[in-house]
Amino acid sequence: MDKDTLLRLKNHTELVRELLNHPSKWTRGAYARDQKGNACSPFEPEATCYCLRGASLVAGQTFRSSSEFSKLCFETARKLGYSEMRKELLAVFNDSQWTFIS
Repeated sequence: MDKDTLLRLKNHTELVRELLNHPSKWTRGAYARDQKGNACSPFEPEATCYCLRGASLVAGQTFRSSSEFSKLCFETARKLGYSEMRKELLAVFNDSQWTFIS
């Protein structure tokens, strides 16, 4: 990975952390929720909390295209030893009763 890509990945990770910086900003079972707890798109201005994938999608807007972002995610997963990275894995992790944000 080149230096520019690594910097964008770092910025992406920091934005995800910022979006999920308090337990009240994290949710399960939906990409995002509004103030009343209703499921909504993570790109809606009404979104007040996100699941891990929803926050990652919002942060992914910092990339030139969604395909560039996806390619980087798959490449990173491969380098970490995962032969296949699937978005369903994020949902399983996020929605597990054993996962929490503190």
